[in-house]
Amino acid sequence: MANILDIAMQNELDGKQFYLKHAERSRDPQTKQLFNSLAADEERHYQAIQRMKELGKYDFEAKDPMAEAKRIFPPQTINEGILEEKKGYLEVYEMALDFEKKSIDIYSDMAKEAKTDEERKAFLRLADEEESHRLIIWRILELLRHPEEWYPYLDFS
Repeated sequence: MANILDIAMQNELDGKQFYLKHAERSRDPQTKQLFNSLAADEERHYQAIQRMKELGKYDFEAKDPMAEAKRIFPPQTINEGILEEKKGYLEVYEMALDFEKKSIDIYSDMAKEAKTDEERKAFLRLADEEESHRLIIWRILELLRHPEEWYPYLDFS
């Protein structure tokens, strides 16, 4: 399992770097906050996987990324000017969506290969948290692609 854990750790580092790079490039404060928050989550995942590898501790405690998304994107705060600027971020959000899908697949596969119930549950919690990230990003993409449909109903619950 150590090699798989190394792959998972590298995946988390790659995700963290991706989000930090795009947070730095963003001029929109909400996008910057979201990417910094996702980078922090990826670092937390990395630390948990490192504990799994080094100590055999499968004690990953999931958090609710949706709560952070609600804080970052309170209802009715996105104005048309920001929406126009965000349209340039579509490609970045699509890349983030692909990254999160890859992470979900990695952790789902790891859960299937787990040797203990404790391992399986830890990997499933990681997959669930990555799924929450994917859902947040998907909702933002849909908002950007179809603002007239989503803007009045933007809700991250």
